[in-house]
Amino acid sequence: MTNAGKCVRVAQAMRDISSANLARLSGVQPQQVMRWRKQENMKLHTMQQLCIIFEMGLDEFSALDK
Repeated sequence: MTNAGKCVRVAQAMRDISSANLARLSGVQPQQVMRWRKQENMKLHTMQQLCIIFEMGLDEFSALDK
């Protein structure tokens, strides 16, 4: 099973996107980004939105926790 939080952290590092910038790009409060970074599970819709921001496919995003 994919650890969604780890995928978010790795994708942010790969794309050099700060948590504040990710919050702005996704239209959420910075506290939500901090929750995403700690979550093991995430709704598919949220992961799809993040993939658009990170410019990667869902499979690529999900593989980042390996």
